[in-house]
Amino acid sequence: MKRLLSIIILAVTTAVAVAQQGNAFRTVNIRAAYLHLDRDHLPTGGLPKSRMAPFVWFNLDSNLSVKPAGWNFYNPLAPGWLDASERTFFDDRFFGTPAAQSPVNKRTARYWWLNVAELTDNDFAQLDVAILQ
Repeated sequence: MKRLLSIIILAVTTAVAVAQQGNAFRTVNIRAAYLHLDRDHLPTGGLPKSRMAPFVWFNLDSNLSVKPAGWNFYNPLAPGWLDASERTFFDDRFFGTPAAQSPVNKRTARYWWLNVAELTDNDFAQLDVAILQ
């Protein structure tokens, strides 16, 4: 009886350990964006360009010492490329702005940036989390 109980406890402990390992490798996609109000970001006018605001999600996504394994931050509403009409706006404010008509990725401000005035209720429903500055 004692031996049977030991085997059952060992089996349960092993099953719990295996289940926890499987959870550690589960992918969790987090739909995130940086929201701004129309005309709230003026050119820096000689001040240093920013490396901060829109990059909060990229920084969190890249920092493996903070982010749990398997988490992926992405913007489901990100454009595929930087429009020529937007290039000057982003280049005046942020480092690393690509050339017009270049693809955008998580490393670019435009990837995370969304104008609140242009969003619909359906757009907001596609986001899990957002920052409004």
